[in-house]
Amino acid sequence: MKYGVLKSYAVLENKHYLIAMDGVWFYQSKNIHCQHCLHRELKDGEQIYYHNMAAAALVKPGVETVLPLMPEFIHNEDGGELCSPEKQDCERNAVKRWLLKHETRYQWLNPIFLGDDLYADYPTYAAITEQQKSFLFTCKPESHRRLYDSLDEGCMERKTVREWTGRTHLEYRYQWYNGVEIREELPTLKVNYVYLEIWNEQKGKGTYKGSWVTNIEIMEKNVVELVECARARWKIENEHNNVLRNKVPPTSWVSS
Repeated sequence: MKYGVLKSYAVLENKHYLIAMDGVWFYQSKNIHCQHCLHRELKDGEQIYYHNMAAAALVKPGVETVLPLMPEFIHNEDGGELCSPEKQDCERNAVKRWLLKHETRYQWLNPIFLGDDLYADYPTYAAITEQQKSFLFTCKPESHRRLYDSLDEGCMERKTVREWTGRTHLEYRYQWYNGVEIREELPTLKVNYVYLEIWNEQKGKGTYKGSWVTNIEIMEKNVVELVECARARWKIENEHNNVLRNKVPPTSWVSS
């Protein structure tokens, strides 16, 4: 804050900061393991043991450097025999623990949490909204059939933005709808849905499709930036997790 670096990560009228979350393996072995290891049986019947964590980082669209935050480790508490796979600790549980542990620590950032489709479930939504925070999660049709069945394309709002890349015209086609139930069973929550398709005129086909849900009202004036923020989730995988796995920063990080 002293040098104003953190302020450059603010988004949406400089009122919010993006905290991307994602699970990352950082150790695995077929032979060496501890009482806290997660485990999985491979197709050949062998056991693989591993350590995993729910990582968190501040990200911003167009900014290459991410700022890592405290992670939450995913590990079994049972110090005796290995527990069954369905009773093991998991990424969703770790994220909920992270939210509880850091409820006040990052409150001043007015954060928007980014995550993949794994996080897009009612318990995670409820945990975030109860803390009066925001989320922007990937939402796939196959795991949210109730939501997609409830959408009426005729009622969705639309916006199209054209861009010249120097080689071809791209058409960014946005569609959104505010106030759709996330699931059929009760209790439930209403979320706001947004979809993007990028159409490549030179190729005559769509080259990208993505959809997300959020508790932030989607409007014509913010839909483009909201989608840019949602797509910044990949930065925690590319600029954070891959660095941890490979232990060597990407070449682009090396200053000249």
